[in-house]
Amino acid sequence: MNTETEDSCEKKNCPIGGCGSSKGMCPGIALIIAFLTSSLVSHLTSIPKLQLPVTVVIALLLILGFYPSGGRWFPEKSS
Repeated sequence: MNTETEDSCEKKNCPIGGCGSSKGMCPGIALIIAFLTSSLVSHLTSIPKLQLPVTVVIALLLILGFYPSGGRWFPEKSS
């Protein structure tokens, strides 16, 4: 169908999330890490209502690839 769009997505790695399909982390693994981290933050601060927002923010950052070894932390230089 539209091979030009498909070719450009393959070069830029367009999909968000998913194992091996993007620069981000697998959603399942990201949610587990986010839940565990937010549980710890909620426990340390003694604010239980903080767990859900922290979970969502951390999970989105991991899925999008904003973590130290993630693909978006150090953007590729275009030549």
